[in-house]
Amino acid sequence: MFIGRIFVGILLLLIFIFSVFCLSNFVFQLLTLVILFFLLIEWLNILELNSIFYKILYILITLLFGYFVVKYNLIFKKILYLNLCIWIIGFISIIFYMKLKFIFRKKIIGFFLGFLIFIPWWYSLNYLYSTSSYFKLDLFFVCTLVIMSDISAFFFGYIWGKKKLAQNISPGKTWFGVFGAALSTLFIVLIFLFIFNINVNMILSYVLFSYIILFVSIIGDLLESVFKRNMGLKNSSKLLLYHGGFLDRFDSILSAIPVFVLLFKI
Repeated sequence: MFIGRIFVGILLLLIFIFSVFCLSNFVFQLLTLVILFFLLIEWLNILELNSIFYKILYILITLLFGYFVVKYNLIFKKILYLNLCIWIIGFISIIFYMKLKFIFRKKIIGFFLGFLIFIPWWYSLNYLYSTSSYFKLDLFFVCTLVIMSDISAFFFGYIWGKKKLAQNISPGKTWFGVFGAALSTLFIVLIFLFIFNINVNMILSYVLFSYIILFVSIIGDLLESVFKRNMGLKNSSKLLLYHGGFLDRFDSILSAIPVFVLLFKI
């Protein structure tokens, strides 16, 4: 399983690299829309919404909300601020999980969170992809950062991890895994600075905002784990070999990309 997980993780990264640099805007939007559909289905399964009618209704309402955000671009920044508030509140909820875990059993909260997590992610993703080649490179950088951090966290945690990061939420995550992710983040930043010949005086700034993104991605990962744990689930689905579901792989990116766009691109 260990080798398989690493292999599939690297394969997903290669597929992502191809998608970023080789697909047209329309095909990329279509691809991300398909991924969004699977993410919403898995999210509703976590919330135990079993009715097909209500699943379709929720997805349609979410897509309608997304259309509203796209059509009235002026509200995009406000939506991103709301999205940022979700991760701040999520961080506080994780710290005080044992006292606040009853909140995560409220399905209405999960339904509301879906609007403010998935649509900002989808729109931010396509905003970076379609704006310019420079922004597309930013997208590549952020996603590579998050994906490699996830792989490194799993590797370090699997080999050396003993002290749990959040035992009551996600027993598999360790502090050594966080150390591995932090090390990977620094390594990726230095590689990008070297390849693209970025001014060495900007290293501190790049490292700082990269660690902000890493921090937010960990919150996104843990927040998804909270909902799964409350529903007694280990994985959001079994669609991705050795990785669980789409939501299990995209939880960190779901939180990282909108925050990156808000803090550094708007």
